[in-house]
Amino acid sequence: MGLHTANVGDFFNILLMATFTKFLVERPEALALLPSLAAMRGAIVTSMASRVSTSLHLGVLEASTVKVLKRELPTLIVLALSTSVYAAIIVALSSGYPVSVEVSIAALSGFISILFLAPISAYIATLGFKRNLDPDRYMAPVLTVIGDISTSPTIVAVVLLLNAIPYDEAIIALSVSYASIALFFILIRGFPGKKRLLYESLSALGIVGFLEAYAGNSLVGYSTILLAVGVLHAIPSIMEDVGAAVSVTASKLSTLSHLYGMQDTLKMTPAIVSEVLLGSITPLLVLSGIAIGTAGIAGVSAPVLQVVSIVLISGLLGIFIFSIMALSLVYLSFSVGVDPDNVVVPLLTSIVDALTIPLIVGVSALLV
Repeated sequence: MGLHTANVGDFFNILLMATFTKFLVERPEALALLPSLAAMRGAIVTSMASRVSTSLHLGVLEASTVKVLKRELPTLIVLALSTSVYAAIIVALSSGYPVSVEVSIAALSGFISILFLAPISAYIATLGFKRNLDPDRYMAPVLTVIGDISTSPTIVAVVLLLNAIPYDEAIIALSVSYASIALFFILIRGFPGKKRLLYESLSALGIVGFLEAYAGNSLVGYSTILLAVGVLHAIPSIMEDVGAAVSVTASKLSTLSHLYGMQDTLKMTPAIVSEVLLGSITPLLVLSGIAIGTAGIAGVSAPVLQVVSIVLISGLLGIFIFSIMALSLVYLSFSVGVDPDNVVVPLLTSIVDALTIPLIVGVSALLV
C-alpha cells in the first residue's frame, strides 16, 4: 500500500524535478547536494518511523501524534542541524565546490524541510496504527517520498535567496541560528535516555554523508547520459522508490528481530522480500509513465519502451540486491548489540543512493 501511495508523491516529485532540471544542471553545486540532502532527510524520518513502529508494536508508546512529536522532535532537530551541515562539507570537499556555498544551501534548506517533515511524520506514524495498519509497511515509502518532494524546491528556493546576499554573511547568520536552536532544545528538553539513539544515529549518518557525496558526484558526472536516455528528472524518484521498498524490508526485519529474534526472522525473510518485489512492479511502471509524461517539461525525448525498461529492470534488480543487504545489516547490528532501528535504514538508503545511479547507467548501457 505504501509504495502505491508513494506514486502520488512521485508525480509531484518528478514534475518538480522536470521543472527544475535546467536550473539544477546549470548549477552543479546545487545538483550535487540533491542526493545527500534528500537521503539525510529521508534517513532521519524513516529511522524515526522504524523506532516509532517498534515502540507501537511493543506497546511502549501511545498512538498519539502529540506524544510522538514530543518524544521525537528534539532528536529530529539535532539530527537535521548536524547532518545537513556535515553532508554539505563532505560534498564540498569531494567535489571542489566552495564550502560556504554548500553549507549555506544545505543548512537553510534542511531547517525549512525538517519544520515541514516533523509534524507530518508524527501524524502519519500514528494515523495508520490507529486504523489497524502495520506502520512497517507504509511509513517508510510515504515519508521518504514526502522528504524527497521537499528537497528540490527548498534547494532551488534557497539558492535563489542566497544569490541576493553575501555567502559569508549567510554562513555567520545560519551558524548562529542553528547553534541557538540546538542549544535551546538541549537545555529545555534535554536528551534523557536518548544518548544511545543519538550516538548510533549520528554514527550511521556519518557514513551516510560519504556515500551520499559519492551519489551526488555521480549524479553530476552521469547527468549527460541520464538526460540523453530520458530519466534524469526521474532519478530522485527511482532512488526513492527503490530505497522505500528496501526500507519496508529493513523496517519489517528490524521489528521481527525485536519480537522473535534473528533465527525466526531469517525464516520469514524470503516471503517478505518476495512480497516487496511483487508489490514494487506496479509502482515502478507508474513511475516510468510519470517520467515519460513529464519528459517534455524537462526538455528531453526518449522512446517509451526504453524508459520503461530502464526504470523497471534497474528498480527490481536494485530492490532484490539491496534487500539482501538489508538482512545482512539487520543481522550484523543485532549480533553486535546495536539497535537496527537506529542504523539500518539510514545506512541502507544511502547505499541505495550511492549504487542506484551506476546501476541505472549500467542497465541503460545494455539496453540503449
